[in-house]
Amino acid sequence: MDYAENFIYMMDKLNEDYKPHPKLVRALDVLFIIHAEHEMNCSTAFTRHLASSGVDVYSAIAGSAAGLYGPLHGGANEQVLRMLEKIGTVDKIPQFIE
Repeated sequence: MDYAENFIYMMDKLNEDYKPHPKLVRALDVLFIIHAEHEMNCSTAFTRHLASSGVDVYSAIAGSAAGLYGPLHGGANEQVLRMLEKIGTVDKIPQFIE
């Protein structure tokens, strides 16, 4: 079992005969790769930069929250959800891409 299969198995551990669907395993593999490739995101960078300047922990976290609030960081996720709602169904994806 690879990492994604183990993860899916843990989600349904009570069912001993459970075999994860290959598409779900692939989707999680891709998700984990994308997450690993993301490196240090905006809010993490803010925390580290602010903390390295010697500010108190509350100021560092407040700066991180402000970075996460921005439309190009945390707001980007919201825009993806809006885009998916606009697409609607799988058959409309090619039209949307054009």
